[in-house]
Order: sequence, then C-alpha cells, then structure tokens
Amino acid sequence: MDDFKEVKFIMAELRMPFINFVIVAGRVVNEPDLRYTSKGVAFARFRLAIPKRFKTKDEWKEETTFIDVRAWGNLAERVKDKLSKGNPVIIEGELRSRTFEDTETSKKRTVVELIAKRVQFLEKIPVKEAGLVGEEVVKGEEEGLEGEGEDIF
Repeated sequence: MDDFKEVKFIMAELRMPFINFVIVAGRVVNEPDLRYTSKGVAFARFRLAIPKRFKTKDEWKEETTFIDVRAWGNLAERVKDKLSKGNPVIIEGELRSRTFEDTETSKKRTVVELIAKRVQFLEKIPVKEAGLVGEEVVKGEEEGLEGEGEDIF
C-alpha cells in the first residue's frame, strides 16, 4: 500500500509541457486584408482552406477545414504583397483564442485563429517571370534551388 502512495505522489509532481505549435498546408481562400493598429503595427488577416480526402465504404469524400490566419508586423506586409487567393502555402504558428463583442448582436464571441510565425509560399511560376534557368521554379525562391519555397517573414 505504501508503494501506491509513493506512485500517487510522483504522478502529482509530474508536469506536462504546454506546447502550442501548429503546421498547416492549404490554399489561401481570400486576398489578405492588411490593416494597422492604433499604434501603427501592421496585421494581415486571411483564411486558409485545408482539404482532407478520405474513403467511406466505396466512395471518396472530401472535407475542408477553414482556418482564420493572422500575421503581424513585417510578416503581415510581406503576406499582403506575396499571397493571393488560391496560392498554396505552409504556415507555422500558434493557435490563439480571442473574445470580442459582436457589433450586430451585442453578444460576446470567441474565435480561434492561427497566428502565423512563418509562411512558406509554394506556387511555381514560369522561368521567364523568375529570370532563372530551368523549366519552372518555385515563386519567390532564392538561389534558384528548385523545390525550395520562399519564407515570407
């Protein structure tokens, strides 16, 4: 019985790390909306569509998850300049919830958003536009290394 008390004590002392790190890949749903706070800090908002294809019995189905994304500072300005509706991207960031009062209903609402820390642009473009040698390159890539996308941060 003393062993049980000791295990219970040890379990109470264990601490679980809190990790809030997300990586998603999808397509931009709308043109990024760039705004500035009252202190002049830039932020961009846009939505990301993340499709999931799966099979149920004999038919394939597709389900899409939509995520609101927010980018801040220089990243927000780069996102506005580089991203357009339909662009494929990988976004690294963290989830954050915020509560606000809906101006139409006067009710409090809570939303969960992905706060982007890094955005990787994946779309390929013709060589003539990029000014590099080869058949096609990833838009925004540096050094002309095919398959490497530009980090927009």
